[in-house]
Amino acid sequence: MSDRWEYKIIQGDSKGLTGDSIRASSETMLNNFGLQGWECYHVKTDTYPSVFYLKRRR
Repeated sequence: MSDRWEYKIIQGDSKGLTGDSIRASSETMLNNFGLQGWECYHVKTDTYPSVFYLKRRR
């Protein structure tokens, strides 16, 4: 039987953050989702803030 996935789409934090603080906020957010089993498989960077596409096995 093939794997089944669930997906989540999230946006990075844009509350007045710039440069290094955006990267640090995004890193923290992604690490927290990673601890829950989510894997980031795509990042859309042509929007502000960036959009992250996550998946994990059901």
